[in-house]
Amino acid sequence: MTTIELQCPTCQEMLVLDAGFAGGVCRCSGCGTLMTVPAAAGGTSERLSRPATPGGRPEAPGMAASPSAPSSASSAKTPVHAPRRDHETVQPPSAVRPTVVTAHTNEAGKQTFVTASGRTLELDADAVIPTAAKKQRPVVRATTAIVAVGALLVLVVVTVLVFVWVIKEKTSVDPHTGQPRIGYDVADNPLVNADGRFLYWSLDEPTVIVLDAAGLNRPWLEEMKDVLVDAAAKMPEATPLQVVALTDLGVKTFPDKLRSWKPGDTAKLRAFLTPIPAMRFPDPVAGLETVLKADPPRIILVTGQQLTDRQVDDIDLLLDKHPDTRLSVALLGTHLPRLQTLVNKSGGKYVSMPQEDFLGWYAKIRNATQEPRTK
Repeated sequence: MTTIELQCPTCQEMLVLDAGFAGGVCRCSGCGTLMTVPAAAGGTSERLSRPATPGGRPEAPGMAASPSAPSSASSAKTPVHAPRRDHETVQPPSAVRPTVVTAHTNEAGKQTFVTASGRTLELDADAVIPTAAKKQRPVVRATTAIVAVGALLVLVVVTVLVFVWVIKEKTSVDPHTGQPRIGYDVADNPLVNADGRFLYWSLDEPTVIVLDAAGLNRPWLEEMKDVLVDAAAKMPEATPLQVVALTDLGVKTFPDKLRSWKPGDTAKLRAFLTPIPAMRFPDPVAGLETVLKADPPRIILVTGQQLTDRQVDDIDLLLDKHPDTRLSVALLGTHLPRLQTLVNKSGGKYVSMPQEDFLGWYAKIRNATQEPRTK
């Protein structure tokens, strides 16, 4: 909508009005003054008032005549209609256009007004006078923009600070091997276990733990078996748990399905794990495919293998078919960013650590107790 700007001659308020009313009359939305609308941008508005009464005294300027106020232009005493509200849409009717008249022309049913410059204008008695709205002050728009920019800057700063904190708190580098530590604090020994945790995961929900018995995992495999048995012994009673060993001869499981842990199962678990050797390179993808057939809520994969991009993609495709399963990974070896992305996508937790960290934690626990952690 094209608008025209004008200034009220009484209250000096800046106003805006549909350009279709240019050359007509309007009312100020602030003080109610009747005024002319400039015919073109940059023109000046003049205040309208009633002509002088027979006694020589003009009526109150800027106010519409009341029904009892006589009009010098005619005997019809119809007041100018009340101004419309700011939110109403006013089309510029032809009836609102004033007619410049001389002292010799005066029609019945017309209301006569005079301007400060002496012009005489007549309006139909039933003419609808448009109301010019107050112009929005630029300072309001500027303030709104400043607030919006400020809020955006705060959001950006907070996001950067959170990102830096996460990187600082969750990532460090082993000074001996140069391998990154992802997802844990090396000073926090997760093997100090009093509540049935397995590494960084509490065993308080149905879980399948997949232990990779590849040959390269030989340096820590026996210690990891001990940690796993200890966690099973201390986890909440009747929590569903299944342990799956990936071996060179295929997938081995105890128990045969994910079920509630029973008294005596911990001893059976130790007997199940003890003879499993670390040999060659079992395929983690094939093992996970077997486990996923039962749609477990959570899988924890413990491995030291450097999975290829193709293996990671194959695991991703498997998880797409089981959207309710969360995959978590404890990687004792070189960090795999693509595997971390996959784990985050599934809603699990990714931990990548040098095997030296795990073996150091285990040694501290054994030295402190001077006995196996689980009898």
